[in-house]
Amino acid sequence: MSASPQKWSFFERLKYSLGPRLFRVIFTFTFVLSIFAAGIGFSLYSGAATGEYARTTYHTARTAWNTMDRDLITGYMNTVFDEYRSFTQGNAAPDDAYLSKTGTIVDENYLAAQSYLKMLCRSCDVDRLYCGIFDRANNRMLFILDANLNAEDQPPGQFISFDRSVVIDIKANKTTNRFMLMVDPDIGYACSSSYIIRNDKDYVYAVFCGVNLTRVVSDSLSFMAVFIMVLLIVSLITAFTFSWYMQYKVVRPINSLASAAGEYSIDRESGNIRDDHFANINIRTGDEIQNLSEVLKEMEKDVSEYYMNMIEASREQERLSSEMEIAERIQEGTLPSTFPPFPNLTDFFDIYALMDPAKEVGGDFYDFFMLNEDQMVFLIADVSGKGIPGALFMMISKIMIFNSAKMIGPDPALILEAVNTGIMENNKAEMFVTVWLGILDIHSGRLIAANAGHEYPFIQKAGGRFELFKDKHGFVIGGMDMIKYHNYEIQLEKGDAVYVYTDGVPEAVNTAGEMYGEARIGEALNKDPERGMEALLKETKEDLDEFSRDTEQFDDITMLGLRYYGDTGMQEMKTEAVLENIPAVTDFVDRILEKKSCSTKTITQINIAVDELFSNVARYAYKPDTGSVTVRVETEENPAAAVITFIDSGLPYNPLGKSDPDVSLPAEEREIGGLGIFLVRKMMDDLSYEYKDGKNILKVRKLL
Repeated sequence: MSASPQKWSFFERLKYSLGPRLFRVIFTFTFVLSIFAAGIGFSLYSGAATGEYARTTYHTARTAWNTMDRDLITGYMNTVFDEYRSFTQGNAAPDDAYLSKTGTIVDENYLAAQSYLKMLCRSCDVDRLYCGIFDRANNRMLFILDANLNAEDQPPGQFISFDRSVVIDIKANKTTNRFMLMVDPDIGYACSSSYIIRNDKDYVYAVFCGVNLTRVVSDSLSFMAVFIMVLLIVSLITAFTFSWYMQYKVVRPINSLASAAGEYSIDRESGNIRDDHFANINIRTGDEIQNLSEVLKEMEKDVSEYYMNMIEASREQERLSSEMEIAERIQEGTLPSTFPPFPNLTDFFDIYALMDPAKEVGGDFYDFFMLNEDQMVFLIADVSGKGIPGALFMMISKIMIFNSAKMIGPDPALILEAVNTGIMENNKAEMFVTVWLGILDIHSGRLIAANAGHEYPFIQKAGGRFELFKDKHGFVIGGMDMIKYHNYEIQLEKGDAVYVYTDGVPEAVNTAGEMYGEARIGEALNKDPERGMEALLKETKEDLDEFSRDTEQFDDITMLGLRYYGDTGMQEMKTEAVLENIPAVTDFVDRILEKKSCSTKTITQINIAVDELFSNVARYAYKPDTGSVTVRVETEENPAAAVITFIDSGLPYNPLGKSDPDVSLPAEEREIGGLGIFLVRKMMDDLSYEYKDGKNILKVRKLL
């Protein structure tokens, strides 16, 4: 079957189209109804015909008796009856031998009576008339006078046997006529009526009249054939008429609606937006189909309008999705994502953070930055909103915290107070943010922190377990003006760690509705508390994901961890080996020495040595090109000393290989060069040089 009715072939239309199918159904129904009606008509007609023949045969039999010479007929009947009775005495069943006794009564009068009966048969349209005596005991009829139009006349005394049903009918009929269906040996199946003349105990005297039953059947079949032909013609006319009516009232309108629907679908696929496919159909059937057409017209207008709105909404959604992607990238760009964030400070601490927003952009954020050379700010925060509003408020809060920290300095409480004041000045959205903020002195391990309504941190002491640290909470930022916050201090020793997080971690739920909770956080952290911060945070997140598997994430999940290694006494800087960088190198060395309370004299001597040694690398290591040099400063205890190492990848050059100049000679007599290295030898306590792995390594040591 083809998908589209417009593409059906002629035979497919005959098979599947509604019009031909209706015609077939209607014709079949009317034809079956006609056959049923014909059967009923045949039954009624045959019954009526049989009744008519019953009346005809009865009246013919009565007429025959009333119009014949009764005395003559009665005399014949009595004569035959007497002879029959005398013959049958002592005989159970008479046979054909009796016929010879009755032949003498056939005379002219007998023949005239028989001729009269035949004439009466023809005039009354019956097949047989006869007078006879019915023997009840033997169920046999003894003919006296017989007129048969379909066979030879029977002589008087002829016997005929009847079946049981006819015998019962005759026995029951004592004084009146009885219509019977019987088998006549001469005329076959017959309809017969009797007119009783006399009825005694053993015998019945009657006039019988019969009609061949085939005449009734033939007339009935003729009637039925004509009746069926008429009904067939009526069925065809009815089917054609009803099919035409249905074609006009139903099929054509439905095809018009289907065609309009097909055009509507094609135009939708091609993007051609119209709302007049059904409006152009003029259906005036005045029934439900016309109502359907009107409904489809309105529906098309509504769908077209909805489709246009959907296109516009889709475009708007695409625009919003694009903006959300941009917002997501902007938010990701505002959060530190390069680890380690301070490559030259990896010996002091290990810091790592991660965030998994519940939507494209989240309201959680973290940050860390160097407030100065010695102090690092790190924080974690959770904004009350989500999505774009939360992301905007998050960025405002983050920027304000950064600016306030730079302006105020190492005081977390004052920083939070300044941020709260700034947000409360124009917080029409009435949003708020919880913040945990800490400032770490990377040299001493002194951590100053303040909490603005945020979750409790976890603290680990070196070699121990992570424990929940219930610090003092202040009010959330943006919730109320003029709020005061309070600092608290934690002294971090080498190997100590801090873990902070947002409420999306403990409030994550599983399929049973249980929350992850602080206890499970502690268990996840303490599976291997000495792990690096990246591994610790990622594995804790994996444990959280496994716990909340098959559930929807309702809140942002953010974690930040820091492990403090302490001041190792070694710092280094890498710079280009040019003379212009000497001041920067000396400043770098001076800052380190000043923190060790080194004397001005010692610092001056070390500066002279740094100037001389760096100048040698700049002039000779990469000549005529330039390259990089690493300056490493290490401090030692017991005894206190400073070790400065210069590392370059230039030509192998050992400045200590030359002998010291003879300073006792006048200046004009001494060789040029070597005086700088000589002074370095005198001012420093130890000098060494080696060439290893393609690098010049020159090291000086000065007791402090």
